[in-house]
Formats: sequence, structure tokens, C-alpha cells
Amino acid sequence: MSMNKIIILSLSLLYMGCSHTSASKNASLPDDFADNLVNAGVKNWSFEKRDILLESGKIVFTSRINELASKEIISKLLYLDGKVGSIDLYLRTTGGWMNDAFSIIDIMRSMRTPVNVHAMGLCESAGAMILLGATGKRYAYTNSDIVLHFNRETDSDNYSVEKINRVRFENLYKKRSRIPADWYPLTGDRRLHLNAQEALSLGIIDSVK
Repeated sequence: MSMNKIIILSLSLLYMGCSHTSASKNASLPDDFADNLVNAGVKNWSFEKRDILLESGKIVFTSRINELASKEIISKLLYLDGKVGSIDLYLRTTGGWMNDAFSIIDIMRSMRTPVNVHAMGLCESAGAMILLGATGKRYAYTNSDIVLHFNRETDSDNYSVEKINRVRFENLYKKRSRIPADWYPLTGDRRLHLNAQEALSLGIIDSVK
């Protein structure tokens, strides 16, 4: 049995165990359960096969934003930097991890080539962060659902991880959007679903396609 199948089987058994505990109504899966399950069937992206879209400066990504996702996207961005006039990242995602989103954003900022981000279908949470952080144009297709997820925790002290996360998260929105001032601080657990026109009016995107 391959290692991927073993991992998938192990995670499935974990899910079944959580579902059948005596306190099943209160049982919850680890935050990274879905990521691990998806990753078990994903091979690391490489340059082995000729990618016609990549060679034309286009990257299509339709999965969770996690460690493998950031590695794939960043690798492709760095490969294209300086080779094309601009890069187009087509993004459809249910969200993911803040640190992986910021890794992609920081790499885009460090590059010579501008990166346009195109939101398609659902672009949620960490995906909306990447959309905000585009260094070129920010687009959304007409039927896009752009989800702003404000889920930062209140600072516990001046040097806490909660403060670091809240400050950099809020700075991204302050610099790259026109969301109302009374929406800050971006704490709690709020999900705001925006259509393309609403995202445009709040400065989340630059144009509707």
C-alpha cells in the first residue's frame, strides 16, 4: 500500500473515531484535518511537464491555501518573474492559513513582474487576502463570491501572536481596501459574502470581468 493511501486511511479512521465517541455532538476535528486529507493525494508541483499556461504567464489555482499551495504558487511566481510582462493568477479557494497567504503576498511584493489576481467562483478568507495583495490588477468575475473573514483574536499582550496577526491583517485591509472604519478591529468571527460589484465598491478589486 502506498504512503498516500496509508495517510488517507489513517485520517479517515480518525474521522470515524471522532464521529462515534459518546460525546460525538461536541466532537470536533483538528483544524488541519481537511488540509491533511487533501495533501495526502497531492504530489508536489514540479517543472517536469511542459505547462503551456505557465509559459504564457498564467497560473490557475483551485484548492486550499496551505503549505503545499504556497510552495506551488510561489515556485511558479518566481519561475515567471522577469520572463513575462505580467503574471495572471486565477484563484478559486475555500481559504486556508494566514501565514501561507502572507508568504504569497510578500513574494508578489518582492518581484519585478506585476501579478494580477482573478477571483473566480468562491474566493474566501485567505484567498481574499491574496486578492487584496495583488501587485497588478485585482479582478473578479461576475458570479464570484468574495468572502472577507474577520477572525482575529483580541490581543493578550504587546508581544503576543494575537497582536502580530491582528496588526498585519488589519494593515492589509487598511492599505488595500476601503472597508468602513467602524468595521475595525477585525476581531471575532465575521464572514462577509460580497458579490463582484460590492467588492468593487469597497475597493477589494479594481474591475469586474
